[in-house]
Amino acid sequence: MVNAKCPVCDEEVDIGSKPQPETTIDCPYCDTTLVIKRTGRKWILEVFEGEEEEGEELEEGEEEEDLF
Repeated sequence: MVNAKCPVCDEEVDIGSKPQPETTIDCPYCDTTLVIKRTGRKWILEVFEGEEEEGEELEEGEEEEDLF
């Protein structure tokens, strides 16, 4: 079993016995979506900053684009 520290809540998160780089997981403590990364021989977790899912609210100041 391999553990890595969540960058948001600082809790140790089990990332499995054979973690796969660039795999996303949810922290069981703070529910943040994280990406598994490898730096040399060490496994780390980073906050996932992927594309927004369809239907998400727009940030303040953002406008919806017209496609036509």
